[in-house]
Amino acid sequence: RGSPPASASPDAAAPGVRGRSPVWRRAAIGDRGARAPDPMTRKPPPRGAVVLAGGQSTRMGRDKASLPFGDRPLIAHVVQALARAVSEIVLVARRGQALPDVGALPSHVTLRRAYDETEGQGPLGGLAPGLRALAAPVAFVTGCDAPFVTPAFVGAVFAALGDADAALPFVGGRLHPLSGAYRREAALAATEALLAAGRLRALGVFEAVRGVRVLEAALRAVDPELRSLENVNDPETYEAAVRRYRTRPPAS
Repeated sequence: RGSPPASASPDAAAPGVRGRSPVWRRAAIGDRGARAPDPMTRKPPPRGAVVLAGGQSTRMGRDKASLPFGDRPLIAHVVQALARAVSEIVLVARRGQALPDVGALPSHVTLRRAYDETEGQGPLGGLAPGLRALAAPVAFVTGCDAPFVTPAFVGAVFAALGDADAALPFVGGRLHPLSGAYRREAALAATEALLAAGRLRALGVFEAVRGVRVLEAALRAVDPELRSLENVNDPETYEAAVRRYRTRPPAS
């Protein structure tokens, strides 16, 4: 799901979008000397999640959100895991797209729906309405095709956010913008400016705000095999994921 490193300068930003300072660009949770904020020193703000489900699923050939995965639709696995890490979830779909039932959620979790405003804008086209519908000040953003995401992984990414505006896993030499935590206000402003400028790279939001990288070691501490970063994009990866799920369901 991550985007490859941009060829442009990392400080490049769309008109009206603030670039990152060198201090924030260097910060990386997991580096020696860089630490996630101590969770005992402050009470974390309410946490939300945005699940992007409105993609065209071109490579899959059918709607990914509704794919059967074990005893539930694919998107239900994502939502149920997130419900153990956040108090608010926004599902973003295409206009006219029917999403399957995601099952019962804990009483403290609010579930909302939002809709892409313009087709063909990729993840940013879903991120903007998703963030607008969100009440929580911070959000974990993911696709509907990440069935192995765990609450512990989500919590680790949130913990890395600190006072930054975005925290993205940095694994395999690249950032993963659709497995990251974002501060709602800053990310929404950046997303809207990028859309207005016709710049649709998902990584553009991170490049436009104060971002920190969450390094592999910090993530493996809670998800040793980094299964939370796995997603299904085509029939082959879907079938392989189904087989893994049958033999090794995700841990909490």
